[in-house]
Amino acid sequence: MSAREQMELDVVGKVVAEMMTRKQAEQILNVSERTLRRYIKGYLIVGVQSIKHGNCNKAPVNRHEDELKMRVQDLVREKYFDFNMTHCLEKLVVVEGIRINRETFRRWCHEIEMVKRAKKRRGKARKHRQRMQQTGLMLQMDGSPHAWFGGKPSCLIGAIDDADSNVPYAEFFPAEDTLSCMVVLQRIIEKKGIFQILYVDRAGIFGGPKRAQFSQVKRALKELGIHVIFANSPEAKGRIERLWGTLQDRLIPEMRLRNIRSYSAANHFLQEQFLPNEYVPKFTVTPENLQTAYKPLPTGINLNEIFCLKEYRQVKRDHTFSWGNDIYQIDSPLKHSIYKQKIEVRTYQDLSEKFFFANKPIGVSLVKMPRKRATEMGVVDQAPEGSQKEKVRLDAHIYYHGRYYSVDEKYVGAVVKVTESEGRVSVFKEGKLIEAHPKITDPYQLHFTKPEHRGPWQRSKDKSSIYRQAAMRIGMDVDRFILSILERGDGFIDTQTIWGVLNFDKTYEHAAINEACKVALELETVTYGAVKMLLKLQGTRYEQKVNSGLQASK
Repeated sequence: MSAREQMELDVVGKVVAEMMTRKQAEQILNVSERTLRRYIKGYLIVGVQSIKHGNCNKAPVNRHEDELKMRVQDLVREKYFDFNMTHCLEKLVVVEGIRINRETFRRWCHEIEMVKRAKKRRGKARKHRQRMQQTGLMLQMDGSPHAWFGGKPSCLIGAIDDADSNVPYAEFFPAEDTLSCMVVLQRIIEKKGIFQILYVDRAGIFGGPKRAQFSQVKRALKELGIHVIFANSPEAKGRIERLWGTLQDRLIPEMRLRNIRSYSAANHFLQEQFLPNEYVPKFTVTPENLQTAYKPLPTGINLNEIFCLKEYRQVKRDHTFSWGNDIYQIDSPLKHSIYKQKIEVRTYQDLSEKFFFANKPIGVSLVKMPRKRATEMGVVDQAPEGSQKEKVRLDAHIYYHGRYYSVDEKYVGAVVKVTESEGRVSVFKEGKLIEAHPKITDPYQLHFTKPEHRGPWQRSKDKSSIYRQAAMRIGMDVDRFILSILERGDGFIDTQTIWGVLNFDKTYEHAAINEACKVALELETVTYGAVKMLLKLQGTRYEQKVNSGLQASK
């Protein structure tokens, strides 16, 4: 019996024995006259037991069995460890058939310290902007580079309607470039129609300050009458920024459960299952005006001829022009000379090319001219003005515009100049052309490595390499993990991921890192993020074990 119950029993007994007035009892117990009358009635009928509540020592009707609690906690640890609480609770109901109260689930998750907390930081005060009234008035578009699936970095490019938060189209690409953005915009117009405003960041792809005069995306949108507005901060286009947070929180674990590892499978799941079935019912809203502002595409307009790269070359006196380090002869019959006129070269999304004059296609033929490469002739070619300086990496690659190109390994560590001209990427060292590559235009290709430049990568897989030696000092499973990353590179060394994993030895025990790499290999998730998450889980379990041991000792 608690102290309060003992006091109630003593006061009620004195009132029954007429040793205390009811007014005094009400003041002492701080209860109403009606409550005191109920206490006295219970005391006279039941006796001392009336002080205890009727549900005392009875199990609550909504109590869950311990087996259910342990099962849910095991599912959260092993299967749904990267889900947020709301998403995980939905999966428990739909997939596992377990229906529990949200507060109960939150308490169980806190007991095992498996609650994802949002980062909190103070931000600037910003004014609220009302949504657009109709769908199709304004779309926000952006790309989100992330390790979305398969452990490899990729970029999700998509758009969100400002009126109802619907995603008209989104697709995975290796990187955010001009052709990838054109693919997304063309699919939106084919599916919905022509919208009025595109709200984007100040990236050069969309015609930002650095490429205001020659943005292919901005040119294509202008042909369709679509206006482009640039945001001055990420918060200004917060709707699409929050979309990336939602998708990274929900889409990644969904694809992990389905073992999705390819672009085709990821795009099919995103467009056919996740967006219509998971995203639209939960995150879209009803616009103020139900009438859409999308305009149907006028007949006679071919979007393939708009969403393509258009570049121009000047015609010489002999009706030839240069393109891609080649000379082309105009074969179409022309009544008059078009000397110094412009030939339009269109590169389509499938990388095919066509030539136009006065917006009409013309026939051309390649002029075969005997010539030798500058490197074979020993010619010194001065690097053009505005060339980009880069340092040759240890794997004999240079970084240029989101892609990696190989050079001879004797230039490792040297500073070179890189430039792009007529579809080729040229590398210069002290004014001399040392390497030339065709520009990577395939959105699914991240590096170009010539067979003769694979020496550093081949040696990196040997046990004597710095990567393998550093890994073996930690453990054999770490060595297997690093070797898997190296083999996956196929000529390119992902140093960022490798050293990120190896540097865990500064904060974690070698045995813990070795165990985390072993589990990551078994799950076929060879990424830095996977190892970090597994190490965090190990730390949580270790703290729980220590705390339980201390409690047992007490």
